[in-house]
Amino acid sequence: KPRRKHASANKQPFDTQSTLKTPILGGKTGLKMDEAKEDRENVNPDPKANKPSRPVRPRKAAKRRKPKGKATSEPPSKSYLDRLPAEILDMICEDLWETDLPALRLQCRYLYKAATAHMFDEAFVRFKKSSIDSLLQLSAHPFLSQNVKTLNYEPNLLKSQTREEWQDRIPLRDYHDSSNIPSPPKKSASERDWRLFHRTVKRVALHGKRTPYSAKELDTAWPIYQRYLQEQEDLFERDNACQDLHQAVRHFSNLRAIHVNFGWGLWCGPGWSPDTSVNPYESGLTRADSTTRYPGDLPGVEQIVSLIRMLGTLEVKLDSLRIGSVDWKFFLQCEGPGNLSDMMKRIVQSLKDLEIVITTWTDLGSHDEEEDEVQQQLEVRTFFDKGSLGRILAQAPDLRRVSIELDAYEVECPIDFQFLVLDTQWSHLHTIKLESINTHESHWMGFFERHASTIKNIRLATIRLVDGEWPDVLERMQQLLSLEEAEFDESLSSVVPSQLWWLDAPGYTSSKDDSVQANRTRWALEKFMSLRTLNNMTATTYTSVHLAKRPKDVIIPEETFTLKTSDIPKAADLKDGEVLFQSLYLSLDPAMRGWMNDTRSYVPPVQIGETMRGACIGIIKASKSPSFPVGSYATGTVGWTEYAIVHSKSLQKVEILENGRLTDALGVLGMTGLTAYFGILSVGQVKAGDFVVVSGAAGATGSVVGQIAKLKGARVLGIAGSNDKVQWLKDDLGFDDALNYKDEEFGRKFKDATKDHIDVFFDNGSAIRNFNKPRAKCTPVGGEILDLALARAKAHARFVICGGT
Repeated sequence: KPRRKHASANKQPFDTQSTLKTPILGGKTGLKMDEAKEDRENVNPDPKANKPSRPVRPRKAAKRRKPKGKATSEPPSKSYLDRLPAEILDMICEDLWETDLPALRLQCRYLYKAATAHMFDEAFVRFKKSSIDSLLQLSAHPFLSQNVKTLNYEPNLLKSQTREEWQDRIPLRDYHDSSNIPSPPKKSASERDWRLFHRTVKRVALHGKRTPYSAKELDTAWPIYQRYLQEQEDLFERDNACQDLHQAVRHFSNLRAIHVNFGWGLWCGPGWSPDTSVNPYESGLTRADSTTRYPGDLPGVEQIVSLIRMLGTLEVKLDSLRIGSVDWKFFLQCEGPGNLSDMMKRIVQSLKDLEIVITTWTDLGSHDEEEDEVQQQLEVRTFFDKGSLGRILAQAPDLRRVSIELDAYEVECPIDFQFLVLDTQWSHLHTIKLESINTHESHWMGFFERHASTIKNIRLATIRLVDGEWPDVLERMQQLLSLEEAEFDESLSSVVPSQLWWLDAPGYTSSKDDSVQANRTRWALEKFMSLRTLNNMTATTYTSVHLAKRPKDVIIPEETFTLKTSDIPKAADLKDGEVLFQSLYLSLDPAMRGWMNDTRSYVPPVQIGETMRGACIGIIKASKSPSFPVGSYATGTVGWTEYAIVHSKSLQKVEILENGRLTDALGVLGMTGLTAYFGILSVGQVKAGDFVVVSGAAGATGSVVGQIAKLKGARVLGIAGSNDKVQWLKDDLGFDDALNYKDEEFGRKFKDATKDHIDVFFDNGSAIRNFNKPRAKCTPVGGEILDLALARAKAHARFVICGGT
């Protein structure tokens, strides 16, 4: 609307005292009801006559209506952010960059408090005068000092060096790299910008690696570096600034965690940090575990010792203590009675989270460094075998997370597990991380048996098993633990037998093992990783496999089977005599192919829509049968399903024999083992001195047949389908000889091997090709190998036909 003109000066001024008393009524501002009516009655028909007589009345803002309910003195909310739950606000602050938190504090009073708490919940201090002074200023603040919950202390050191050594440590920049070429300036850019661009392009084209700093900048930086170095010496003289740290920490009343030497400080020098973070004033800065102050000194140990003493005098109750890359000789000072040892034990008493990364590498400074290194590793193992670190850990009864790592890059790890944990039992231990550890199977399993009910997360890297085999150990761990997360890294090794596996993605590979044993270990690892959560009852549904269509020739999984998801039954769903069975292992047997056919057999065929039949080993999760208590193991033909309600009469209890495994109930003590046992003893009637030939000898049944025959004193010839299997039969199972039926000379070799003629032939139902016709179809039991065996049979020989015909 056009702006109203002001009334002329000779007109009577408008009386605001009587009109500006009520809110807007009838569309007019500031008029009472009767005055508004009088104005309407006295309007001149001529608009022009009335226009000058209408004064401009100033507008008054409408009064804010009072909210209904109880009156409050708090100001009304001005931002919807004020109404966010505290949990959501914490998530926002944690996900934001640290540079964005100051801006967030300016939005409203509610965000100011939350962002401030997140900005100052961690304090960072380096072994530098200016950094320690900043920490003292923070501790002096009455509000910010109460927010500090974590102190990150980086005892990084500046190395004393000459000007040439200091300058050589400044990383060079590769100007041949195309990333150093800036984008061309805009067409409207000044001539000065274009000259700068052309000079940069020329420098990239002509120069290779060189320092990004000019000689003048380096001349300015060198005195500053020397001053920093002198300040560092002053800190050494003042007991590593122990008094300053004491004064600062005593004001942090909510301090709960201290992290030492975990890399939050600046890493400079070649190989430590990118060029963007290189500072010429600190180019000699290195981590506390990678350099020494003087020859013979322990890197970073002096500062950590001072920190421990300071914490011991303050009697701070910490929840978390993490010490990274500490020299192993630090623990020499914590051994035996003494002030430091007592303080260390006092500090760990309240801990819930303890992480220690120990380095065993120091500058040896000897002509014969290899001999000195061997001697040092021997000293490390001898020291830790005394159990000094284990006695420190034993003083922390409430530990929930323990991480012990060593950076010893050797196969023989320097710490033995039994001296690390001793016989300690932590009732709340939830997570354990171990790296570069030696262990015996009995000590390893004893620890996990003590903590089977609490441990949920494990991370293992470079673990060396002194005795026992990893497949057996992993299987027993899986039976004991109900893990939520498991991680294997670096390598697993064992001494007897001598094996070494590198656990690199995408699969577990072996660099020191035969292929069969390597596969066995890889399968055990994959099974452990895939089944580690089977005992976790947090899931609400399970999967089962059902027969959808009878296969005519080749099984096509997508057409033959269908998956079904169902709710896990509860204990209330059980009837008397029933149990809730959770499958752990499923046996895949050749007989399953026959069960899918709609033909008469020794068992009825699997009907369409039924759960696919199969023998399983599982654990009882709920029970209404006295024969199978909860937690016991059982085996039965439960089928391809993760859970099932089964009557106890259809199950058999599984007992793990000495030196046995849980899976033996599906193997040597299961259907295949019993088939071999009765087949070779009852039907074959093997006796000492017999010559026994076994086809399919590397299979589940044939491998047991050959071993039983050897135990009875017979001479055994095995037939398998690959050279690796042939070697395994001879080397591991003790067969006298073995042949590969895929060999083109198999017919001749078979005749040569059976010159003494056959007493017992166990036809194990392996698919055998026609060795005279390389492309011929494979035939089951009763094929050409049976014909060869019949031709080489003795009088009264026994032929055992096992499998389909």
